[in-house]
Amino acid sequence: MADKIGIIKVQELIRLFDPSTIMPINGKKQRTKLSQILTQINYFGKRNDEQAIELAIIEHVEKQLAEEEQRIKQQREQMKHKMRQLIKKEFPQQEQRHEHQLERINEIHNREALEDFHNTPDLNLDQMFKTNEEEIDEIHQKYMNKPFHQTQESNVIILCDAVDEVKFNVIKNKALQRHDESTSTLTFQVNNNIDPREKPTKPYYRNLANLNQIDTFLDQIYRQEQRSAFKIRADFGTIIETSEQDGNEQKISYKYILPVDANTERRVPLIIKSKENIESYKHYMRDVIANMQERTQEDTHQKQQQYSQQ
Repeated sequence: MADKIGIIKVQELIRLFDPSTIMPINGKKQRTKLSQILTQINYFGKRNDEQAIELAIIEHVEKQLAEEEQRIKQQREQMKHKMRQLIKKEFPQQEQRHEHQLERINEIHNREALEDFHNTPDLNLDQMFKTNEEEIDEIHQKYMNKPFHQTQESNVIILCDAVDEVKFNVIKNKALQRHDESTSTLTFQVNNNIDPREKPTKPYYRNLANLNQIDTFLDQIYRQEQRSAFKIRADFGTIIETSEQDGNEQKISYKYILPVDANTERRVPLIIKSKENIESYKHYMRDVIANMQERTQEDTHQKQQQYSQQ
C-alpha cells in the first residue's frame, strides 16, 4: 500500500488552498478536508503524490486570482460606462468636457453629488480606476529621484536628525527590544482595530537599519512564500519626536509606536506572483520612506524615525 501524505503536509496543503480556513481538529477530518479540496479543483491524480497535489492547488489558486482580477477590471469598465452615460443624460452640453473628468466615484450616488461634480472641471475619471500596480508606479515616479537622509551610525532608518540624541537613543533601544529575533515577533500585543478577514495570515517582524536591509528582508519573505501567489502589506514602527515650548525653554520628548496590522491598510496592497513583483514592492517601500521623510521635514512640531517593519 502506498504511503499516505504526512499530516503536517496535509495541513500545509489545506492552508495553501485557503490560508484563512478553519483547520479540523483531528487528522482524519483534516485528510477528509484535503480530499474535498482535491475533488473541488478536479484533481484526478494520485492522492499520495505531494508534489502533484501542491502544483494542482497552486495552479487552481492562481487561476482564481486571475479570474478575480479580470472580474474587477470588467466591473471598472462597466462603472466607467454607466457614469459616462449618466453624465451624458444629466449634462448634455458638458458631455465632451467631462468625458474623462470624474473623481471620488463612490461618493456620487445622487443628483446633489453630481451637481457638486459639475462645478469641478479638473478631475480625472480614470484616476479612480487605477490598478494597485498603476498606483505604485505613480508614487514611484514622484519619489524615484528623492534623496534619502542616511547615517552609518544608527541601527534604525533615520528620517531626520534627532534634537536630543541621548533621549532619542533611550527610546530607540526600548523600541528595538520589543522585537524577539528568535521568533520574529513582538514581545507584547499591540492594539489592532482591524477586520479579522483583513488580518495578515503570517506576520513578519524585523528591526531594519537601512534600505538594503529592507531589500534583504523582502527577498527572504519572497523565498518563503513563493510557492503560491500572496498579497503583501507593510507598516513601519516609528519613533516620534515632539517639540513643545515651555516659556523660554524648548522641551523635547520621544515615544515609539509599534507596527500595527490596521495601519497596513494605508499602504497599497500588491499580489506577489513573481520576482518582478517583489522588486516593484522594494521600490514602493523606498517611496513610502521618502514620503514619510518629506512629511517629517514639513512638520516642525512632530518628527518621526522608522525602526522596524511588518
